[in-house]
Amino acid sequence: MKEISMDFFRDEVRNGFFIPTAVKQAWAAQLQVLDVIETICRKHDITYFADWGTILGTVRHGGYVPWDDDMDICMKREDYTRFKEAAKTELPKDFRIHDYEHQEDHWLFLSRVANSVHINFEPEHMKQFHNFPYIAGIDIFVLDYLYKDEQQEKQRCEEVKHIIAVADSIIAGEIVQPVKEANLIQLEEKYHKTFNRKLDNRHMGIELYRLAEEQMARVPKEESDRMAQIFPWGLLGNRGQDREYYEKFVRLPFENTTMPVPADYHRILSGKYHDYFKIHKAWSGHDYPYFEGQRKNLQVVADFKLPEFTFDKAMLRQNTKEMKNPDTMQNIAAEALLNVEKLHKAFMAEMQGKTGSVVAGSEEADDTEQSKSEAWTDNAGQRTGKLSADSTAKMLDILAQCQGVAIDLGNFIEQIKGEQHPSAKVCVAALEKYCEKIFNAYNKLSLINEQPEENPQIDNGTQAGTAQAVWTDKIQSESDLYGCEALQQAFVQMKQTVENEIIHKKLVAFLPDNPKRWKEMQALYDYYRQQENTEVCVIPLPLFAKNLYGEIVAGQDEYDKNDKRGEYPADLNIIAWHTVQMQSYEFAAIVIQNPYDAENPYLTVPPAYYAKQLQQYTDCLIYMMPQGVNDFTENDITDIYGLKYSLTVPGAMYADKILIESGAMKELFVNHLTAFAGKDTRAVWNEKIETIGAFTGTEDLKENREDGAQADRTGQMQTEQKKTLLYCIGENEFFENTAAALDKVKERLDVITQYQDSLKAAVCLYPYDIAMWDIVSEQEKENIVRVLKEYQKNKNIELLSEDTIDIDRMTAYYGSPSPLICRFVEQHKPAMVSESSFK
Repeated sequence: MKEISMDFFRDEVRNGFFIPTAVKQAWAAQLQVLDVIETICRKHDITYFADWGTILGTVRHGGYVPWDDDMDICMKREDYTRFKEAAKTELPKDFRIHDYEHQEDHWLFLSRVANSVHINFEPEHMKQFHNFPYIAGIDIFVLDYLYKDEQQEKQRCEEVKHIIAVADSIIAGEIVQPVKEANLIQLEEKYHKTFNRKLDNRHMGIELYRLAEEQMARVPKEESDRMAQIFPWGLLGNRGQDREYYEKFVRLPFENTTMPVPADYHRILSGKYHDYFKIHKAWSGHDYPYFEGQRKNLQVVADFKLPEFTFDKAMLRQNTKEMKNPDTMQNIAAEALLNVEKLHKAFMAEMQGKTGSVVAGSEEADDTEQSKSEAWTDNAGQRTGKLSADSTAKMLDILAQCQGVAIDLGNFIEQIKGEQHPSAKVCVAALEKYCEKIFNAYNKLSLINEQPEENPQIDNGTQAGTAQAVWTDKIQSESDLYGCEALQQAFVQMKQTVENEIIHKKLVAFLPDNPKRWKEMQALYDYYRQQENTEVCVIPLPLFAKNLYGEIVAGQDEYDKNDKRGEYPADLNIIAWHTVQMQSYEFAAIVIQNPYDAENPYLTVPPAYYAKQLQQYTDCLIYMMPQGVNDFTENDITDIYGLKYSLTVPGAMYADKILIESGAMKELFVNHLTAFAGKDTRAVWNEKIETIGAFTGTEDLKENREDGAQADRTGQMQTEQKKTLLYCIGENEFFENTAAALDKVKERLDVITQYQDSLKAAVCLYPYDIAMWDIVSEQEKENIVRVLKEYQKNKNIELLSEDTIDIDRMTAYYGSPSPLICRFVEQHKPAMVSESSFK
């Protein structure tokens, strides 16, 4: 089995159902148990098959049925016996076989391979099973041969039921001694057995269960044509399946491994469920998920409250000043700009007071020509433009300070935004132009007033030593003698640029943690991008694994790998998460997908991006609930359980808005949150919860998803000349007669390619990699590949691999059963399974 990757544990929506990390942990533990079973079976040439929901999940979903939480396999009686014998010595440490012989109160005719005998919080166990302390196991059901004669089978079943009835009454102590003895004597005589009367009730029950199993196994293979799980289904009159179904198997993809299923799985599933690709989500089994029952039992015996997320009113928006960070980019830039403005105005005011200089657009503008003429003329009425030495020194010092603050502001913007950021570029350019005008004014002021010495505070790079005589001819005619007008214009432009690009520009940050779920954020991202004076960025978050104590133990040194930023659409404004100090910004909105903070049982994002922290950096924290989930009611217990991990979570508590896909679900969500947080919070949730469509002023996404998809497909069909049919060729079609199956494939391809003018044929295999196919020889595999390549060359069919199958561009599906059918059905595209019998 492949290593279980961190990605496996992500929350996920499959076939309209939400699967949280907690359930993924249970799945992963079962996959690890399966790996142990697989190892023993391969070593001893033992065959097993997926059974019950597991075979349905394998074929239809390529893994678990999304709303299932356990795994079932079956073995023929002879394989089952050999497996149990091998397991006695070959199971890993702490693994156990649970059956009626070895486990109290396990009075069933099946075995369960479990990874522990009790809930285990030992660090080694928690590390091995990804923080999952509960007992994980796989049920192994037994297939026995049935009598061909139904009367004989009925007689056998009556005998078995009688033995079990006697055993159960003894085990329960509900049978009086004379009756018990009479039954034991009768069974001994009938089956030539001798029972030890010194055994206690439990061990006598074990002996009788063994006798019952012997009767279940008594029909030889050669005298039977059908197989069944006799307990309980055979005892209820079920005639099982044709024996031939279990003669050959194929291995199909199952999560991160493969699962053996009967080669003619299509016929088996069709017989059991008829149209088994039509999904009927229902739950009538054990508590969901199964480990919650173990948790409840643990709480009964524990002398403390087991950790569990609970509501606190302090999580709701407080909007106190203490929560706000005063040192944001916007505040620091505004303060720096204010300092520049104060110095700039001080300089302009001094210039007016000393020279009477009038600058259009400045607050110091004065219409009195008298003050202007007095400051700019000598006793003879000649224009000199000279100031006193003290006034000049003061003016030069103000300019030097002004330029210093402006330079610091430019450096700060580049540091925070990055030198290549568009806003940083235009701001720094405006600041540089302003500093250039400061430099010019400084030089003119120095030269005109016979102060050409270089001032080290001014970064001019040149010597300002030109003699005042150079300016004599210009003084009488220069309209902007000190460069004040140009300086004022540069200041106005700079101030406007910094305010627009830094101080007043709205910042919106999207924090996805899974590129496969980005499409859920796309509509809201587009909405904010259309807003005026708004900068929208995407900060992909990495996922880290936690240990038992909540400490990050995996992934923290693999930033580029774990945040998967290269897997997002190329046109997004993406920023690497570890380069951002969120507290340095004031955001107009922050949008999150991961709502857990520290509450996920195995995964976490960097703590700096927890909702509790993010609430401080914006007045609009938005939590987007998982999309693609089908509407459900309070009666759908598996869906209701998922709300523990998608709704009653920190992100929803701290958020200002909870955006949902379907308006029809709002009332249920409000009721659920009210029950979780208290009756007095109902108004809070009513205000918080809103559909994405209502928030953005567009139509309800859920209600219009199907209509929109249909419209897109209609438009695509109108613009495209050809439809594309995906023809899937499954290994199951070849289990009876490879040559006949290949001929049938060619026959179908010939039919499909007759319509090349209007229909494009795309072909894939299932399993996708023909190297995985076990029931055909290497030569037969080569023949299959050769035929397909001939059709590719001569009939222009398209050969697709798992990675190149794009359902969006396909029109319809035809061929062998595969999980691709569910994906076509989700997009409301036609899918048809081909007949697989070639007898």
